[in-house]
Amino acid sequence: MNKVCFTAMQAQLRPSPAAEEALRRRLAQPLPRRRPQRSHAALAACVALLLCAAPAYRALTPPPQHSYTLLAPGEPSASTAGDSTFAEENTPATPEDTPADTPSVPAPAPGPDRRPYEGAGAAACQTLLAAFGNRYPDWYGGAYLNQEGRLVVLAVLDTTPGLPEALQGSEAVVLEARAKYAYTHLRDLQEQVVEAMIPLGIFNGCGIDEENNRLSLTLREASREALTLLAELDPADDAIYVEVIPWSVDLCDDCPGDKSISQRHDIEAPEPTFAGPDAPVPDEDDAIAYEPFDPN
Repeated sequence: MNKVCFTAMQAQLRPSPAAEEALRRRLAQPLPRRRPQRSHAALAACVALLLCAAPAYRALTPPPQHSYTLLAPGEPSASTAGDSTFAEENTPATPEDTPADTPSVPAPAPGPDRRPYEGAGAAACQTLLAAFGNRYPDWYGGAYLNQEGRLVVLAVLDTTPGLPEALQGSEAVVLEARAKYAYTHLRDLQEQVVEAMIPLGIFNGCGIDEENNRLSLTLREASREALTLLAELDPADDAIYVEVIPWSVDLCDDCPGDKSISQRHDIEAPEPTFAGPDAPVPDEDDAIAYEPFDPN
């Protein structure tokens, strides 16, 4: 092939400027990455494993339990609750035993000296409750008498309190906006707690601690079932203050173990002792009395 023919053929094969530019753009674009099929299969296997393991994990994880304070035998309670429901002589109480619609007037704190506002605070409390009637506003968190005899009225946070006109500007009334729970919420929660605890046979009493804006619940045992139920009713663990007050095990008149703590606790308790090492240990659940044992 001579040079003239080669030059003519080369001129015919040269692309146009538009085709050359399009080719350059396509060559500049990144190539798509192909993911292997194995990654999809591994991802599906991981998802299936998580779906199967989640129920098993929930079943093996114990439910949350409510906090409580264990009192030693004879130790006084730290509760300042006023409107309470109690169980008397191991007889289950009902919410109807104590009227829950009308809170009791806060009792003056005992003290040797007369308080400067004694009497005026109690009268202000009567005026406040009379103004509320049977319906309490959402801002009201409770009321109590302080050491001076003043009536301290708690208002729920981020609410606008509305004291009766007769109490506005009174020196015997102190308004504090620090309550987390409304009084109506605590009253409804009290009914739920009493209803949940009575069937367990360990309920002792439940009242509204208006000074601390919470319920005060006393139980005879710290059972896991009770603490689980309380955790469901009080997830934040700050609306119910729980005290466990163990009761005595009265076995016989001569047994020094009559002050021992009930062994049905889910907590550590001292072992009951008897008259001697050979004394019979009662194990009948329905026994009424046991014959005293003389080791001599």
